[in-house]
Amino acid sequence: MQFIKKRKLPTALFICLCSIGILVSITCMCLPPGEISLPGRCGALGVAIFFTVLFIWGILEWRYSQAGISISEEGFTDRTTLLSCGFIPWSHVKKITIASSRRTCHAIFIFNDNKTILDQSPGGFTRFINVLFFYFIGSPVRINMQGYKLKAQEIADLLESTYGRIGFIEYVS
Repeated sequence: MQFIKKRKLPTALFICLCSIGILVSITCMCLPPGEISLPGRCGALGVAIFFTVLFIWGILEWRYSQAGISISEEGFTDRTTLLSCGFIPWSHVKKITIASSRRTCHAIFIFNDNKTILDQSPGGFTRFINVLFFYFIGSPVRINMQGYKLKAQEIADLLESTYGRIGFIEYVS
């Protein structure tokens, strides 16, 4: 089994941006009464609470994260985002499309039965977003191959070596 871990720099940048959001909203709440109205203060409080929740989530994600992709002979485990579907056996995968542009590279997994994968998603908002992915890109699972400790081509080669023996991998530019 090969585990490809995500780099922590994007999460650290996310934490910094949340800190800036918290500071700006607290600054707005501390302005003199003539400078900002009561609804403006309530809005700033709401924004401060929102960014504080994201900040705490970012700290927990950065500290305890097991984010990444595990690839084995049986299948792969997607823990790349909050919208991940978990373990998916290779028998469910019909085709992998690796789409690359100048700046990014994505692995799009096409399944034999998308309903099974969508049912495997945690409920609520995650399932809704995965259904949107399915309608817009044809698959509920799309992995951005940037931001890992391996380069995108190395991840593509690893997918080729494990899944290439079983199924079809298509490269699109």
